[in-house]
Amino acid sequence: MSSEAKAAKHQILIERLSGIFERLYQGKTLDKNWLCETYAITPRTAYRDISRIAHLVDEISPGKYRLAATLQPGLSYSQLSEFAQLTDVAKLFPDADGKKLREALNHRETLMIKGNSTRNNSAVESVLHDLKQAIARRQLVGFTYKSKPRLAQPYKLINQSGLWYLAACEAERMKAFELAKIQRLQVYPQTFEMETARLNAIHEENGIWFGERTTVVLEATPKAASYLQRRPLFPHQQIERTHPNGGVTLSTSVTDPQLLFRWVRYWLPEIRIVSPAAWQEKFASELQQHAAELTPA
Repeated sequence: MSSEAKAAKHQILIERLSGIFERLYQGKTLDKNWLCETYAITPRTAYRDISRIAHLVDEISPGKYRLAATLQPGLSYSQLSEFAQLTDVAKLFPDADGKKLREALNHRETLMIKGNSTRNNSAVESVLHDLKQAIARRQLVGFTYKSKPRLAQPYKLINQSGLWYLAACEAERMKAFELAKIQRLQVYPQTFEMETARLNAIHEENGIWFGERTTVVLEATPKAASYLQRRPLFPHQQIERTHPNGGVTLSTSVTDPQLLFRWVRYWLPEIRIVSPAAWQEKFASELQQHAAELTPA
């Protein structure tokens, strides 16, 4: 065999082994069928490739291999803690430092967490990727949203209740755009300066609703008060007064009355709106309308 042919053969082998290691380091399994289909090689060659890396893999079932446990990449304690903070699951554990979180993973058979759910976001993967790049580079973006063309300054990607939203400034107003509804996204070369006040507002906001806030006073029965005192149910919640019967008066601040109405409807009749009076009247009027619509003719 000529030296050129040997070099070409070695190059093909190197490319194949690179693909094998890429697959293994992604946490995927390796078997001869995948090798044969991916690289158009014979089963004999596939077995030879696997034998070359036998000391680096564990056989998890007959003919299926995974990167050896001692070689698998892992998160350090600090990285694990940072990821828990980013995904907002750190509060689930009394002490969420990296070491304690690693211990929880090591004893995962003793734990079960309910109530956390999310939409399958694979459909927005490309939009998510492009917007991350645009935010990091401070680039303007254009897209169609609700049949209307938009030009916006992207500030942050926010996951709210399992759905991804873009927090962006459009026409000098902060807005939230659901990624699944963004169409024809374009990232422009023009850049912009992020305003600190807008960034602070995003971090202070408990959700995706931006704008001028209205302070609302609510009254809760003793039954609801026990929940309110254990954890905040409303954004920027403050317990103003505890009543002799165990009920409480509390305040919150929101940007959209309909957002507040949804929360209060969920807690009826345990929580009622005290002020602003106009909001209380609007809420009562909407309840009467809903009741009339649900009542059989």
